[in-house]
Amino acid sequence: MAITTDEKNAAGDGTRPDTIRVYNTLTRQKEVFEPVTEGRVGIYLCGPTVYKPAHIGHMVGPVIFDTIKSYLVYCGYDVNLGEHHRRGRQTHRAVP
Repeated sequence: MAITTDEKNAAGDGTRPDTIRVYNTLTRQKEVFEPVTEGRVGIYLCGPTVYKPAHIGHMVGPVIFDTIKSYLVYCGYDVNLGEHHRRGRQTHRAVP
């Protein structure tokens, strides 16, 4: 997923850029990011399924989603990361 902005927020004052565009792998196009609820973003993800000893690859997902969360917070969005379990059960536990 690639995130680009049409106008940079260099001030870091929590104001949102005019548009944020994300790459949709289904349509293979960049599309304008529009949250369902204005000013709020919910991200649900699966944690790693670890069957062998821990290695650096287990940190790739958490680092990527933390970076996305940090950028959205920087742009002024209220962001909640939740965990989605593989059996279809969702929890709304906020991830710091």
